[in-house]
Amino acid sequence: MNNFEREEERIRNLFDSVSSEIERDNEVRDSSSDEEDHVSASEHETDSDQEAESGTENDSEDTSGEDDIPLSTRLDVLFGKNGTQWKKNPSTQNVRTRSVNIVSHLPGVKQAAKNAKTLIDAFFIIF
Repeated sequence: MNNFEREEERIRNLFDSVSSEIERDNEVRDSSSDEEDHVSASEHETDSDQEAESGTENDSEDTSGEDDIPLSTRLDVLFGKNGTQWKKNPSTQNVRTRSVNIVSHLPGVKQAAKNAKTLIDAFFIIF
């Protein structure tokens, strides 16, 4: 069996396993929709809950401030509605400019067009 056939067999096995998982999920979802779940909420706090909360407070003191900060302030890039990426900070200026971005000629009329005094002269230069 060559590499292509092995890879094809591996992909086929992955596809079969994923499709069987999807079928199982659909069966579970169908069976659970027939039955109504009973959920009761408890309003009281137990001592074990308080101990667990106090144990995690010390660990999360450093990161609790990070959770309050919006994700956009932690990123160096902003995203526009159309998916355009805008950097928050300007790129470094001490880097060599790529040759593609250097303007090699200035915009404007060429030498022959500078000498055209009338509209007809300019027309004959173009055509």
